[in-house]
Amino acid sequence: MGNLTADPDVKDVGESKVANFKVAVNRKWRDRAGELQEAVDFISVVAWNNTAENVEKYLKKGDPVFVEGRLEEDRWESNEGQKRSKIQIVARTVTFLSRPPKDEPEEAADEDSFK
Repeated sequence: MGNLTADPDVKDVGESKVANFKVAVNRKWRDRAGELQEAVDFISVVAWNNTAENVEKYLKKGDPVFVEGRLEEDRWESNEGQKRSKIQIVARTVTFLSRPPKDEPEEAADEDSFK
């Protein structure tokens, strides 16, 4: 659960749609000395098809979301020949945690989870 760091990047891939976005997640914990520590993690998320369409239609930078899915490691080689990787969430559901703008139809508020 966190907030979008930017508007989703949505593309058509053949007959499918894919949405890529990042979620900023605040983390708090106490260290061994009992001091409160805080950090922000930036989690990459990829959503496909209907979920991608709804993400594109309803979400923008700063919106709070709850994402459920599976972790996936993406591996590639850079132009310089270095091996790179990143962990991302492949979304199964994206639950919108904010209310729609006043000019949106009321039924959009009930569609808080899309598959």
